[in-house]
Amino acid sequence: MSLLLGVPVIADKIPSYEEFRDFILFSDWQNSLYTYATNKELRHQHIAQAQKYISMKYNKDRVISQWSSLFQALL
Repeated sequence: MSLLLGVPVIADKIPSYEEFRDFILFSDWQNSLYTYATNKELRHQHIAQAQKYISMKYNKDRVISQWSSLFQALL
């Protein structure tokens, strides 16, 4: 959600965040905060790329398709 709203992300590495590894900084909080604070281009690049990725992967057609597949598998 943060990336969609244009907020750069620093997070501890957990499996569910792994797909966003190209768009966020992991751990090393002090250096990561410094990196984002001093590198406007990187902040904008991460946000733009993440928003594109998220809108392609998590659009309504994909969600409908995934739910439909689940329901068909259960029938």
